[in-house]
Amino acid sequence: MLKFSLYLNIDDSLNSDIHSWLLFAIEKQVEEVSIDLNGWYFKHVAPQRLYSCSSITKLSLSFLNLKPEDKVQLNNLKSLTIRVYYSLSVDAMNQVISGAPHLEELILTYWEIGENLNIRSTSLKTLKIGQHACNVGETAVLRIWAPNLVTLEILGLNGGGCSLFVPSLTHAILSLKENDWTFKPFRIINQVFRSISHVEEFTLSEWCIKFLLSMENRNMYVPLSNAKFLKFYVREAEEILDVFVISPKLMHTIVDQRDNKDNSYLVVQGPEQLDTVDYDKAFFRSPSLLELKTVDITWSVGDDSIFRVMEYLLENAHKLEKMVLRLIMEYGYKPETFVLAEEKVRSMSRSSPSVQLIITKI
Repeated sequence: MLKFSLYLNIDDSLNSDIHSWLLFAIEKQVEEVSIDLNGWYFKHVAPQRLYSCSSITKLSLSFLNLKPEDKVQLNNLKSLTIRVYYSLSVDAMNQVISGAPHLEELILTYWEIGENLNIRSTSLKTLKIGQHACNVGETAVLRIWAPNLVTLEILGLNGGGCSLFVPSLTHAILSLKENDWTFKPFRIINQVFRSISHVEEFTLSEWCIKFLLSMENRNMYVPLSNAKFLKFYVREAEEILDVFVISPKLMHTIVDQRDNKDNSYLVVQGPEQLDTVDYDKAFFRSPSLLELKTVDITWSVGDDSIFRVMEYLLENAHKLEKMVLRLIMEYGYKPETFVLAEEKVRSMSRSSPSVQLIITKI
């Protein structure tokens, strides 16, 4: 397999060289091309021959502008990554997608636009809208029509609306975060969740969980009713049981108290503030644990509230097969703290006598 990679801290003096290097790679019928020009406002335009290179299967472009003049024919392209700032037009993006009939993976990051974006593909299986991508204008709409999409990851989305047609979607990864400058967040995120209410596997940020609990607090429909696998981030232990309330079919769950720092959060918040949930009060209603089989919790050893949650789960999850507690040993805690925590968990009564308990420290 022939690969061509170029990484440069670029300036305008290298324009002709970049053009020549790309044409050389195209002539050699490379299959994988990766270009990173590392320049926020660099305006180098890809050569027209790139859009008809039939050998390319994987294309990754950072700050290389796309301006196809004729029909795009990337007939063997399966993976496309676009990382650009300001300069890429919606029309160019749509041309490239429509000219790649076998495209299976599309990743968009660092792309700010003020127009409607339409992603339409019958071949697409994985779509990642990454950090600060699709920061559309107030009235612009993101439309995704991908009937065979399996995995959707949204790390950046602001704007006037969102329309999704993704009937085959099985895994949704949503990393959302509050901020004070975006607009109409409730309507947009509600549109996203309602469009993927059939999904069975979710990975959700802390803000997503708060958003969904706020919907429950408003007596609104919460679209997690079909979720069977859920990985989520929370800071308060009581929220864990509330999550089981809004996702009654959960079979497997992973909970992490730490910030989701490996992901870039979707910034959503504005004039419509979320309701504040009073966790000193009773839960909205008793959580449904009828299908729960595995629970994996990563939590601070200094936060005793997690033990009340674990005790509740062990007593009420009759089908529970495995529970893992990963205790974060922060600086200053003595080794015997872990020993006492382990003894406390193992002494808890349980409704499923065969449940496997694993307590580790990290």
